[in-house]
Amino acid sequence: MKKNVIKVTVFFGILGGLFWGAQRMVMPKYYYPNTTVAEAAGRIYRGFFDEEKDSIEAIFAGTSHMTYSVSPVELYEEYGFTSYNLASARQPLAVARYALQTALKTQDPKVFVLDVSSLFTDFYDGAGFKYVTEQVPLSAEKLQLLQEMSTLSDDEDDMVSGLFPMINYHSRWKELDENDFTYMRDNKHFFMKGYYLNSRCIPSYIDVTYMNYETQEMLQDNEKVTYTWKNQQFCKEKEDDELYVAEVPDYNLQLLLDIVDICKKNDVKLLLVKIPDVNSPAAYESAWTQERSAAVKEIVDEYQLDFFDLLYDVDCGIDWTTDSTDGGGHLNFLGAEKVTDILGQYLVENYKLEQKEYTAWNEDAKLYDDLKNVASLEMETDFYQYMSKLKSDFADKTVFIVCTNEMSNGLSEREISLLRSMGFNADYENGYRQSYIAVMENGEVTFEQMSNRAIKKKGTVGDSVEYVLYSAGHYVGSTSGIKIGGETFGTNQIGLNIVVYDQDKDIVLDEVNFNTFAEEHEAIRNSWDVDAEYLRQYEDYLINHVE
Repeated sequence: MKKNVIKVTVFFGILGGLFWGAQRMVMPKYYYPNTTVAEAAGRIYRGFFDEEKDSIEAIFAGTSHMTYSVSPVELYEEYGFTSYNLASARQPLAVARYALQTALKTQDPKVFVLDVSSLFTDFYDGAGFKYVTEQVPLSAEKLQLLQEMSTLSDDEDDMVSGLFPMINYHSRWKELDENDFTYMRDNKHFFMKGYYLNSRCIPSYIDVTYMNYETQEMLQDNEKVTYTWKNQQFCKEKEDDELYVAEVPDYNLQLLLDIVDICKKNDVKLLLVKIPDVNSPAAYESAWTQERSAAVKEIVDEYQLDFFDLLYDVDCGIDWTTDSTDGGGHLNFLGAEKVTDILGQYLVENYKLEQKEYTAWNEDAKLYDDLKNVASLEMETDFYQYMSKLKSDFADKTVFIVCTNEMSNGLSEREISLLRSMGFNADYENGYRQSYIAVMENGEVTFEQMSNRAIKKKGTVGDSVEYVLYSAGHYVGSTSGIKIGGETFGTNQIGLNIVVYDQDKDIVLDEVNFNTFAEEHEAIRNSWDVDAEYLRQYEDYLINHVE
């Protein structure tokens, strides 16, 4: 009898192990190349679980506003305390509570910093739950979160699929690649500590004044609003579109009070913050208006909480023409540096955070600074400053330059002088509508040619990676091309088309065009997607190649 029990136990143990392995195999791996911020929970929590026990002084939570805006590594470099960003895309307060509960199992933080963007969300957003529940291990806290999710959605299947995500992804077998088979035994190191550094700049055409004007018009006219997020996957539509929500719903208030209670029981200070954003309240559910700031302050006064409104109560110095990655909704790393600095000052001045040096964090800071350096190049739009960065910070990389139509008509004497100092010696004064190709390797110009005919250059770089460059001026085709390892890069726009290539890592860092025919020749890039494709690839390389 005893032997039979053992056999059955072993059988079901093996069966369960096979099921678990198959489930993990088919699930999306949200910590691989080109992960979007909406899919980043996998790398966020996996990195957090790797942190040394009781080593984190501050925990950040909230929606993608927080993910884009607060850099723990930057805080460590500037202010000396450790922290971790557990924010996630569209994070409901129930998930923020889970983040706090989970953090307290391995860490003893002094302060929990919560972005209040989701306080006014009055509809069920399943994606905000699933981005996290599908990526974190089973625990009592996860079960509580799944129960909350199931109750809100009125769908018991959410509980089942949360426990067994394979239900949602069983058909993904045909999409499996190498990452799916190697992720369990890899050596990834998520050095960003939950922060999503972004190098794209898309200016906002809405300012704070207009945002609040639109809010008042909506309230006065009793206008019904269909929010953008209501049309997203996993979102449950309400029967009737809600009016603009200017008061915190009771359900969200209770969740906030739950977080307050958890913080008090664990001797953790709670700081509510609002990350700056400007957007149309009629189109964007999280638009932070004065009405909402005032509503939060009423709660803060009633329950004696700390609140730091980084949009209305302090000037972070945000320039919405340069510091936003998507037209005002989220900050790029230029804006994030400003918010991180202001918030860091506030935390140091108001909370007793231990400043301690960690060897591992020092190493992470090197990786972080490397990634930030690449981001600064990808964000540069001025030709002179761009070439100056190549000269000073990317001298060990390979730079490919080809011309489409015209190479030098709009170049200033200052710009030509800079090019000369870098080793480029073309007859720029007579380059009108000429073809042009140049290659710079490890700070040395190894090839340069200008012609009134179409020209081509073939060669190898790095670990015998082949490249092909082509340029045709105005009279011979007005086109250009850059191929590296058989893959096509470059914008093929009028003027100089530049590709910066890391030959040691076999990664393209940037592709950009400067219209040197025009007097003003700001950068043009093909890839203006919010998630910054080349930066994500470089980040992934650093994550995967930790010594």
